[in-house]
Amino acid sequence: MNWYKIASKEYEKIKDGEYYLSDWPKQTPAPDNYVASDKWIPVESSFITHVSYYAPLKILEFKFRNGQRYSYSGVPKKVFMQFMKAHSKGDFFNRIIKQRYSQN
Repeated sequence: MNWYKIASKEYEKIKDGEYYLSDWPKQTPAPDNYVASDKWIPVESSFITHVSYYAPLKILEFKFRNGQRYSYSGVPKKVFMQFMKAHSKGDFFNRIIKQRYSQN
């Protein structure tokens, strides 16, 4: 599913003044009011290499070390922020994301 094309009009509606993950320095706690962009963000994990979140559609995507890529829908921004702050990204993915949200 190419959600970038589906969401392009919604993306234009994002308010000015909010943060984007592309501007978010690595190892910095996530601000409470940022909106993620459609860009891949590297994460420190032995399991997951990159993540991308599109807030208007609540779609969270993952790239894994084995080359696979998965996306999940209905993921609230709060859960995404918790994922980004999690010490073990792989554990959070397995316990929360995989168990609670629909894979696209």
